[in-house]
Amino acid sequence: MLTLRAKLPKQAKQKYDEWICNSLWEKIKEHNFKTVHCYLPMGKEINITPLIEKMLNEKIRVITPKTLPKRKLQNLVLTSLN
Repeated sequence: MLTLRAKLPKQAKQKYDEWICNSLWEKIKEHNFKTVHCYLPMGKEINITPLIEKMLNEKIRVITPKTLPKRKLQNLVLTSLN
């Protein structure tokens, strides 16, 4: 799946990323979520940066994992993408 995703044409991936962000945003609003746990996209991962920005602007608490040694994660509150 990683190889297939990496081979997607740039324009197709952008449309897919946008569709995913919009679909997730609809669910977040539908259920009135106040906190959302998500990843910070890297490389060819689905770009959810626009969704994260929207959540921060709407004062939805965003929690993201930080990778620690020995495959451990620390969950942190994200306050900005800067």
